[in-house]
Amino acid sequence: MVVSGLAAMVASPIWGKRADQSSRRVMRDAAVGTVLCCLLGAALAWLPGDWTQSVLPYAAIYALLVIVHHGVRLGRKTYLVDIASQDNRALYVALSNTLTGVLMLVVGGIIGALAQWLGSAMLLVVLALTAVGAMFSAQRLPEAE
Repeated sequence: MVVSGLAAMVASPIWGKRADQSSRRVMRDAAVGTVLCCLLGAALAWLPGDWTQSVLPYAAIYALLVIVHHGVRLGRKTYLVDIASQDNRALYVALSNTLTGVLMLVVGGIIGALAQWLGSAMLLVVLALTAVGAMFSAQRLPEAE
């Protein structure tokens, strides 16, 4: 809880200022951060040594992931508000939230099944590859006005 709260305090002003310049780039950069966090987590699981048995390296990666997650959420929200007109803004936000929830349920089930076969470290690599796809997808989006 403490790590999450501190990371959120750090993340909000940084991502907020960047989202004012380009919400598309915030989403892209947050995807890059997700790739790095997933690969760091996978590498940590594969590294030998007693220090990987400590909670501190995992807490640090989790803090980075919370910061990145704030970028994803803020970038998505800002992008939606920027591309929508006054008339369809509520519709876009409602549709986005609904689709995000449905996708989280479906993908969460798939990820849970994959975790049983792949293990945590390989699952993090799969998630990193998914985040690479998100990075390219965000890069191709038109810039919001």
